[in-house]
Amino acid sequence: MKYSRFEWLALSVGAVSAAAAVLSAFRNGLLIEELIAQSLLLVVLVGAVHWGRKGGTVTAVLAVVVYVALRFPLLLREGFSPDALGLVLIRMLTYGVVGIAGGALCGRVRYLLASLENASNLDECTQLFNERYVAGMVRSLVGEYERYRTTFSLVTLSLADSDHLSPASLRAVANQVRGDVRLVDDVARLDDGRFLLVLPHTGKAGAGIAAARVNAGVRRILRGPDDATRVEILGADEDLAAIRALCGAPEAPSVAEETQAAA
Repeated sequence: MKYSRFEWLALSVGAVSAAAAVLSAFRNGLLIEELIAQSLLLVVLVGAVHWGRKGGTVTAVLAVVVYVALRFPLLLREGFSPDALGLVLIRMLTYGVVGIAGGALCGRVRYLLASLENASNLDECTQLFNERYVAGMVRSLVGEYERYRTTFSLVTLSLADSDHLSPASLRAVANQVRGDVRLVDDVARLDDGRFLLVLPHTGKAGAGIAAARVNAGVRRILRGPDDATRVEILGADEDLAAIRALCGAPEAPSVAEETQAAA
């Protein structure tokens, strides 16, 4: 199962559950605040499933702020009574579990699904995609770009002392990188030790922003100097030849070669 199908399934189940909860609350005559609270849970689920732990955390915090604002008149009227506080705390806990814990879980599901398909798809140490598997992804993106001009970008991250890092340190770096990108992006560890970010539907400028964020996070993990990491950004619009070389894709035939072949 691909992650896109899992995402669609999770959001479908979440939407049906939220709709059922809202309908039940409406029939039981609950206040509009509780109806909105049920709807906010779906928003948090979308953040977790589509953007991972960070997206789930942001949407969970926003949902808590909105819910507390909705319930502020109740808190003013009844004070911090056990019932009022319990109502607010339960909602905060629910949003937090779905957003933060659910987002972290979704961040790993993508790689778990690949490992279930074939255990050799993952790098043994970091549990990210390996070079063989990600090369196929990139070749598919190159084909889509040539047919439909669907842009994408790659980011490589090199660690200066990767050969001397412990497996625990490499896994910490892998988790940091995975947590700093969207779930629609893919992360792999190449055979030479570099980390590769595959960013679909992202131009080189957008990839630069993602690369800076990831690089800063990895430097915090390593606590090394500025030259402890090195980043290279490749955009399909500008660096297609370099991308082809990276993933082992054959060069596209020139117009002259195509004309000669047709003749």
